[in-house]
Amino acid sequence: MKPHIEVAAAILWHRDRILISQKDSNSHLPGFWEFPDGKREAGESYKECLVRKIRKELNAEVEVKKLIETIVYKYSEKQVTLKFFSC
Repeated sequence: MKPHIEVAAAILWHRDRILISQKDSNSHLPGFWEFPDGKREAGESYKECLVRKIRKELNAEVEVKKLIETIVYKYSEKQVTLKFFSC
């Protein structure tokens, strides 16, 4: 059975702009663009995951609002569930 990874992604709005970043060369899919995200830890909600990751990586507080979309990707080596939240 393939590993199943659950990821929360933030669509961070500021006025009419959305924050995205480019993945570094040591990551999965290097050079691709992504929304701020984090892998959900055991016992953690998706919203708690986003608050933790944005606090850690961006040194910012975020208000996680509604779920916008859920997408499941099936790679050859793993399955990833991405939940996108408006923030």
